[in-house]
Amino acid sequence: MVSPDLQLPTAMRANLLTIQAGQQQMSAAQQRLATGLKINAALDNPPVYFAAKALTQRASDLSAMKDSIGQAISTIKAGDKGVSGIGSLLKQARGLTTAALTSLGMDAGSIQTRRNLADQFDGILEQINGTAGDSGYGCKNLLMGDGSKMEATTESKLAVQNLIGIRRARVTDISEPDDYQITITGSGRITGAAGDIANAEQALGLAAVKITGVKSPTSGDFNPISITVSGGPGTDKVITATNPPDSFTQRFTAAQWHAADAAATPLKFDHSFPGGARIRFDVDFDLIDATPQNVGTRIAQIEKQIDLAVSVTDSTGYSATRNGKNAQGMVKLNDGENSFVFPSGTVRLDVDLKSISPQGEWYAEFNDLGYDNTGIPPLSVAGVPKSLARQYLPFDRSNIITYGTGVEDSYAPGFRTLEAYDFRYGYTASTFVPNSAVTNYPIFLSDGTPDNGINIRVNLSANVTPSTQTVGWSGLAIDSPILSETSRSDRYFHASAGFQLDTITGFNPGINTKLRMLWGGLDSGGPGFTTFDVIDDSGRRFSTNLPNESSSLSGGLEVHFPENDTYPASSVILGFSYNFTAFPEPGWQESQIYWPGGSSSEANLETALVNPASRSNDMFVAFDAAYQNGITVESQNLQVDGKGLHVDFSQNGWMDRADIENAITGLDTAEQRVRSASQAFMTGLGIITTREDFLKGFSDVLDEGAAKLTLADQNKEGATLLTLQTRQQLSQTALGLANQNQQAILSLFR
Repeated sequence: MVSPDLQLPTAMRANLLTIQAGQQQMSAAQQRLATGLKINAALDNPPVYFAAKALTQRASDLSAMKDSIGQAISTIKAGDKGVSGIGSLLKQARGLTTAALTSLGMDAGSIQTRRNLADQFDGILEQINGTAGDSGYGCKNLLMGDGSKMEATTESKLAVQNLIGIRRARVTDISEPDDYQITITGSGRITGAAGDIANAEQALGLAAVKITGVKSPTSGDFNPISITVSGGPGTDKVITATNPPDSFTQRFTAAQWHAADAAATPLKFDHSFPGGARIRFDVDFDLIDATPQNVGTRIAQIEKQIDLAVSVTDSTGYSATRNGKNAQGMVKLNDGENSFVFPSGTVRLDVDLKSISPQGEWYAEFNDLGYDNTGIPPLSVAGVPKSLARQYLPFDRSNIITYGTGVEDSYAPGFRTLEAYDFRYGYTASTFVPNSAVTNYPIFLSDGTPDNGINIRVNLSANVTPSTQTVGWSGLAIDSPILSETSRSDRYFHASAGFQLDTITGFNPGINTKLRMLWGGLDSGGPGFTTFDVIDDSGRRFSTNLPNESSSLSGGLEVHFPENDTYPASSVILGFSYNFTAFPEPGWQESQIYWPGGSSSEANLETALVNPASRSNDMFVAFDAAYQNGITVESQNLQVDGKGLHVDFSQNGWMDRADIENAITGLDTAEQRVRSASQAFMTGLGIITTREDFLKGFSDVLDEGAAKLTLADQNKEGATLLTLQTRQQLSQTALGLANQNQQAILSLFR
């Protein structure tokens, strides 16, 4: 800059200013050439600068959106890969169901094959869950759905586990909350499959094969019974009956057979297993020897069928039952997990067949019988001890059994006959017992009645023997389970000088109640009548008069009690046959209404939502910086549950054809949902890819527009720079000339 104190000539000052201006212009031109921009700062051209900057910023924002969209595309592709993997696994699972349908036999090999296939099926479904869980990308998993979860409540599962014989309860494939009532029913009576019995008789040469009994509540099972026969023609026969884990073997000699054949009395095989099953049949050597391939050891198996069922009913009233009476492959109750399929879910109960047992509503039990006059000895009861009533009287309905003994040596020296009369069906069973006291002596009821095969046991004391001139009944039985509070028109009312309770109403469940029946002496109620009173343990009393003579009341005696602080108005029908003339002195008898405690035959299993739904797995893909425009890719639930694929784990080890068909139906649903999920992902991917291409092109347009505003013309700027450089050189030359003029003036002074 020229000092103000130094006065330059006008020509020199003009040249100097020209050089300075050219230098500035050259610097600007050089910057434009170096940066390629004609506007490098707001001061260069504010309107154009800010317009270009806005375009550039918008293009930058769109580029950032494009990067986010790229990640979203990767997330969808990850989910689609998971969908493809799940689809492949479903095809493998379908192959297992096809293999299972080709192995529908009921032989042990086919059953085990189906169980193995069912286990493999479950393994594949677990892999499906694993694949769905591993298909996440960038903290998003499009295969996990809304995250909601339903399961059985803890309280209801514990209630079901309190049922005797139910170890565990759960619900799978839940599509909606529901309430399931679980009920255990049945008498526990054991029978054999008729077809298996016929096959065993034909294959082994046995006759009159019978499987009977009542399941033990502690050791009973549903294992089939195997019969093994060995021994060739004319030789001894060794027969083994096996009810795993127990077995019994008996040898029949040829000599025994010849003696029995001569006496026209068949040899008997008769054995009771600890689990409650009893097997018996006639052993006929001629039939055994006549069977084909009568060499070596022959085996036949009889499927055991037990009257025990587990029923499950949902809130709509739809019920599913698995019954031990059914044949294998026909919805039979199994040891282990039993599945009950409903639209709302699959109830799975782990059943312990060793402990599951009938659950009666209540029992009416006789207790004691005696006389108030000690001068007359009490009646000796020839019946079942009260403490063993439910063990030794396993009838499927209330019944009365009375017993009669013959005179001493009525059968053979040292023995007498013993008869048991089944009042319900009018059948008499006969056997013989020692003249001395016996304990738990067996009597078998047979002859085709519904009580066929029942094994009852009696205790007899030595003084039960009646006079040598008569054969008579001597005692009464204990009423057996199971009675109902509803009226039963087919009830029989018989007992020997005893009573039977029936149609009990008004007594509080859970409160055991004793009833005491008292009668006076002959004519205590008037000529030909005796007084009769019934008193309960709360002090309520019912009084009437009954004839002295032996008689029975048609329909029983209706006993009514008024309401008091303990009970509401209550009633009971008392059925009996009596002969008070045989017992002229006042007497009494006690009976008890007994309510079983500590167990139940019913429970409810409830399912509820435990994890509420959320949309955290859904993915929103924005197409603008303000997140106003975009698309939501909804997550798909491809897990194995009712809200997801709706394909359930195997049921009942694929024992039944229906179980396999349920699996096939589930696979159909699952494959359809997989296809729907894939289609949804492809639709979303197509939209997002289109918008990605649009953003990419539009961002280029914006960048191009900004470039048009700010980019410099290199040719023009180069020409401008050359021009400025020429002008600068000319200005410098002119400045030199002006300086020479100054030097010429100076030379005048030399």
